Amino acid sequence: MKSIYYFCFLILFIFACGDTAKKEEEKGPYDGMTPEEELHARIQDGLKEEPNDTLILDHTFGMSRMDVVRYKNKLVKRKKVYGVYKTKNTRVFVYDIKLPKDGKTRVYFDTFYNEDELYRIECKPKIPKSSTPQKIMAQVLTLFKKKYGPPHVILPLEDIEGCDRHVWVLANQQLEIRCDNKEMMISYTESEREQDLLDDL
Repeated sequence: MKSIYYFCFLILFIFACGDTAKKEEEKGPYDGMTPEEELHARIQDGLKEEPNDTLILDHTFGMSRMDVVRYKNKLVKRKKVYGVYKTKNTRVFVYDIKLPKDGKTRVYFDTFYNEDELYRIECKPKIPKSSTPQKIMAQVLTLFKKKYGPPHVILPLEDIEGCDRHVWVLANQQLEIRCDNKEMMISYTESEREQDLLDDL
């Protein structure tokens, strides 16, 4: 009789250990972290991967200002982007994005450099009078989730509903979508260079 009890206890113990191991396996490496901690950890992990230097419209990290000007001119010739005058003497470059509800929408983009090397691109869709930054952001999120999957990290913004920061970490690149009460922005940033610049402040 004792041997039967012992056998039953052994079986239950094995199942319990297996269940605990399974639960441990289901836990991801970022479980229990705050969104800020997870973003930092994902950036560090991404820097260990093969670099992902291709950005929107096939720009690449490290291009010089002159390289970017030449490349923009090529894009204009190929009708991928076009220049519009913001003021009488200031021309900016834009491209079109097709949104699910608002259709073709103009997107202004700007390039940022460190030591004459491209490390960031910011893209700002034009907000139609009939829409809001939050509505445009929701549509852009739909497109990006189809392309990149769900965002890796969502950083809540308490003051503006519908404008949380949605971040994808793609190796050495951060792709972020966010908005405020006036505009919506998509940014592509080289993680390591961005961190170095923040550390220097």
